[in-house]
Amino acid sequence: VVLEAIDAQGRDAEGRPVDGIALSPEMLEEITATPEGRTSLLVHGKDDRWFALQVKRVIPSRERTLEEVRAAAEQGWRLERQRALARERAQALLERARAGESLIDLARGEPGLSLVSLGPIRRRGDSEPAGPQVTAALFATSVGALAEAPVPTPDGFALVATDEILPAPADLDPT
Repeated sequence: VVLEAIDAQGRDAEGRPVDGIALSPEMLEEITATPEGRTSLLVHGKDDRWFALQVKRVIPSRERTLEEVRAAAEQGWRLERQRALARERAQALLERARAGESLIDLARGEPGLSLVSLGPIRRRGDSEPAGPQVTAALFATSVGALAEAPVPTPDGFALVATDEILPAPADLDPT
């Protein structure tokens, strides 16, 4: 496999993951440790693959120009700003829920919101349909109470409330 350019994290010159080969940590370590123009020894990786490599050229690291990073920086800023606005909106909704509005009424009255009912779920061993932070918040919240703060999810934030706690079935395998 010939790689035109690769950095210590396994990304190409454009910053994307390298295609065509699954790079192990040992491979990346060997790539960065091998001097320009040299060939490595044959290495047996922890993933049971053997490899040797040759570094034809080392491109010194440098600061990228604004033009090179502008699109990614703008996208990152937009995502960060959207996440901050979503957190603020979730916090405002949490305050309304604490003031007595039900989660059902909030979901019905606010565009873009949905009410998701989970459960029953176990602390460990089940898939986490809303993510590990929501599961942790559910188990940290008393019956009938809301979580203390909006809970981060992959898509934004959630208000979390626990409706009921069920005892574990007697025949449940504890492992």
